[in-house]
Amino acid sequence: MWKEKFAKIQEEIARTLQGLEVKKLEKVKELLLSHKRVFLYGEGRTGLIAKTFGIRLIQLGKDVFFVGESLTPSFTSQDLLIGMSGRGKSKKLLLLFEKAKEELKGTTLLITGNPDTAIKNFCDELLIIPNSVKSLKKDVSIQPLNSLFEQSLFFLLDTIILVLVQDCGLTEVDLLKRHANL
Repeated sequence: MWKEKFAKIQEEIARTLQGLEVKKLEKVKELLLSHKRVFLYGEGRTGLIAKTFGIRLIQLGKDVFFVGESLTPSFTSQDLLIGMSGRGKSKKLLLLFEKAKEELKGTTLLITGNPDTAIKNFCDELLIIPNSVKSLKKDVSIQPLNSLFEQSLFFLLDTIILVLVQDCGLTEVDLLKRHANL
């Protein structure tokens, strides 16, 4: 039973990640390379995954902040906001994107499983993790709730880091220099 469940989950994640658009991934990479300061936002488990991505971005030398934390500075027109949401229905995320784009004139990227999210109206880039949200498309996963989106998001973000490390010519030693040490 256990091995069959592992195999099914691996198959779901592989199928989902194979559906990503390579051109969109290149644009995401370009956005990350062209911005020194990156602001991240996600809610629940997705927010925790966003924070793990932030840790790796810091190790790459980026200034990273999580929106809503007490130590987060002001967002400016020179900054990148990356939001992550499986369903793309968060009212708070919509308001953050609207303000970041319309009022503060920053750059915005949304990673979601919902191509029809209203947030797309305030995105410079929209990266869809296809067929990953159970509430939007039935029978995409044997797993509960948004587990497939969250797992696929984690693998996607770690792959982005791997590509950035290689493209920037960094080594594990370089990353360890910025690793937490307290």
